[in-house]
Amino acid sequence: MRSECPPDPPPPASGPGRLTLETLEGALVASGASVARRKPWQGGTLLELVECLWDPMHHRSARVILHASGAVSAGCFH
Repeated sequence: MRSECPPDPPPPASGPGRLTLETLEGALVASGASVARRKPWQGGTLLELVECLWDPMHHRSARVILHASGAVSAGCFH
């Protein structure tokens, strides 16, 4: 017999279970990161960082994305 897991519920459009851009940006700044600029990214928002979170020798190549779904991703082009 095979059991299947139900799909994850969609994230809330707003409210306490939804990460806001302001909360994400505030957490980055509180951790020492500096945001160089914000720009739209496929329905979400991309935060371009002044320095890479993993290697401060890399400037303006790192990003954190808050996707339209509420998911967060981060990376650097180094």
